Amino acid sequence: MKTEVIRVLKYLFSSLSAFVIDICVFQLMVLLLKEYSGYYIFISTFISRVISSMYSFAINKKLVFKDKGSARKSFVKFAILCVIQMCLSAVLVNSIYGLIRVSESAIKVCVDSVLFIFSYLCQKYIVFGSKIN
Repeated sequence: MKTEVIRVLKYLFSSLSAFVIDICVFQLMVLLLKEYSGYYIFISTFISRVISSMYSFAINKKLVFKDKGSARKSFVKFAILCVIQMCLSAVLVNSIYGLIRVSESAIKVCVDSVLFIFSYLCQKYIVFGSKIN
């Protein structure tokens, strides 16, 4: 039980720091692309998620889940999870923004907060599940 609490706290720190990277890059990309592309939310989501995901994979593999398995296998599973999350985030942010027209970044914070739980469970049981210490 104590080990699981520590793992969740490490994951929370990892996720919050990755989130800071993600939201900062997202906001910067929105500012740069909004006037030039009708797909700016999707493009901004993609760029910010790729950058924050590289950071997140390294931290989660080594520090949170202490995975000693194949980095290649874990990375492939992690990348699939990231693509699913990125698509869900982009579609939900875009759809909600289309309905209520409030800050794209505020909507993203809410959507990604829900996806946080989904991601933890997937990483724990699927991505790094076979070698959790």
